Amino acid sequence: MRILLAEDDPAQADALYTVLSLEYHIELAKDGESAWQMHRYAPFDLLLLDVQMPLLDGIAFCRRLRVAGDQTPVLLLTADTTDKTRIQGLNNGADDYINKPALAAELLARVRNLLRRGRVATSNVLTYGALQLDYIAHTARYSNHTLNLTPKEFALLEWFLVNPVRVFSRTQLVAALWSSESDVLEDTVKAHIKGVRNKLREAGAPELLLNVRGVGYKLAENTGAEPPSFLPMERIQERLQFLWETYQPLMNQRIGKIEGAFDAVQRGELTEESRLTARQHAHNLAGSLGLFSRNDVTAAVRRVEQFFLSESINPGSEEIQKDIVAIRQVIENPIPTTEIGNAAVPRTTDAKVLAVDDDPVFLESIKLLLTREGMNVETLNDSSGIIPFLEKINPELLLLDYMMPGWDGIAICKSLRADPHWKHLPIIFITATHDSAVIARIFDAMADDYISKPLHPGEFGTRVSNRLRHIRAKT
Repeated sequence: MRILLAEDDPAQADALYTVLSLEYHIELAKDGESAWQMHRYAPFDLLLLDVQMPLLDGIAFCRRLRVAGDQTPVLLLTADTTDKTRIQGLNNGADDYINKPALAAELLARVRNLLRRGRVATSNVLTYGALQLDYIAHTARYSNHTLNLTPKEFALLEWFLVNPVRVFSRTQLVAALWSSESDVLEDTVKAHIKGVRNKLREAGAPELLLNVRGVGYKLAENTGAEPPSFLPMERIQERLQFLWETYQPLMNQRIGKIEGAFDAVQRGELTEESRLTARQHAHNLAGSLGLFSRNDVTAAVRRVEQFFLSESINPGSEEIQKDIVAIRQVIENPIPTTEIGNAAVPRTTDAKVLAVDDDPVFLESIKLLLTREGMNVETLNDSSGIIPFLEKINPELLLLDYMMPGWDGIAICKSLRADPHWKHLPIIFITATHDSAVIARIFDAMADDYISKPLHPGEFGTRVSNRLRHIRAKT
């Protein structure tokens, strides 16, 4: 397997190379443009891209790659832990991301996972409405008409197709397409633009290369593309608000149980049953509050969960008491406006997805968010009934909570992988833990991916949509 690692920091590139070269053939690029050229002429099995590399950043690289019809798996490297960066990368076609500094075990697990999905056959044809460019055969067509382009005219049109939303000045086009010819004048660009326009016009095409007054040129909007279909943002917000109000009593009950357990700790009367119940309630709250964009208390909920995870609890923990108060205050207040965002990659519609979790709040929320992506979502909050439910609905994708009472996610995944009928069913785990041992167990069970709680609405929908897009591309 060949992997292209694009990273401009020599120290980080060296560290990543050291880890990955133990199992794979690795080639290095110091900037995005170099990486693009290397992949274009000798395609790789996986692309590992730094988000902030020079000349062409990782997100712009992804966007260009997907516009070109190339479905090579992409793993983004980012030092930015904000939701916005992750969602932007996923919305522009990345398959996964990993935060710097990357743990060696997690990096290898994510790389193996992406490679295990299998290489999707990539296309060498760029399509923009009725316009098609085959960049291997160097042929161009509009509808049923062949375009007899010169090599430079072809390169010029190709450049706009792989950068469909950017405006380029003549100077920039000279630098990009005539870089080895120092005596080229900007009027040469003007002449080639005119030549491309004339040939497109003769083939019956509308004006595709537009003038942007005082700036340069851009590609016309692709009116032949299908518009993305998703629920209006106002409807999503209204529905989330309704779910919040519906399940506030349940979340109040959960924080009440946690408060009661903490009081029992102070009195030295905490039973084992109460400890495990409080831990489960904290675990469920961590997932629910994240989907409602209450990430401001996610760390607090996780600390409370860890507090009740330990069998030797410190009764004098003032920090945990403050955390419980903060969680209570959040639950009693209205939810904030949720930023979900629109994706630059195609939505996967009509896909049937089964989500299994013991938390009804979490299930209702993810059903709403995935329905927005055009998916048909069924939910199940009792894992013991999963087999007959699978047989009933026959889903394309299974979402599993890692920690559930009774039959947990790992046991279910192993059972399905041993079943000839379900062994190829794509499975994504949803987990509130970042423990590398847990992540290793998930991949050892032959899961396809995992997503960490708390889930940001935009990121979650896009991750699931990307997974389904890859599944359908291989069938």
